Amino acid sequence: MRPLIPELCAQCRSEWLVGSYWLLRREHPEPEPEPEPEVVVDVAQATITTRRAVVKGRSIACALLACLVDARGEVVPPDVLYRAAWEATEYHPLRDRNRLYVALKRLRTTLTELCGDDRGELIETRSGGWRLVAGVVVRKTR
Repeated sequence: MRPLIPELCAQCRSEWLVGSYWLLRREHPEPEPEPEPEVVVDVAQATITTRRAVVKGRSIACALLACLVDARGEVVPPDVLYRAAWEATEYHPLRDRNRLYVALKRLRTTLTELCGDDRGELIETRSGGWRLVAGVVVRKTR
């Protein structure tokens, strides 16, 4: 008869029967704790927070940064960023591109001021759009 044991996920359970006891062994290590975020963006309160300072009242910058965070390192095209930041239904490159570029420049400047020049750029321009630089830790709250 098999003794009752607590349910564990199949990925992390390995069992051995020793006498009448079941021994459980973890096959993979505990997950690493999440690193401390360098930047925290709160879309609802329109704030961007770092260890150095807090900037309030920049709803467009917060929406842009939140959209980049949601992409998880993937390139975000201009139409997606524009529609997310301005809650627009469509994007017209000739009409809306300059507004988007100016907002991204202001966001980059804000992040440089908050994180310091030694950190470098947190947003990089790639073919087809923008993305967060690899290794930057940004947490988004709602």
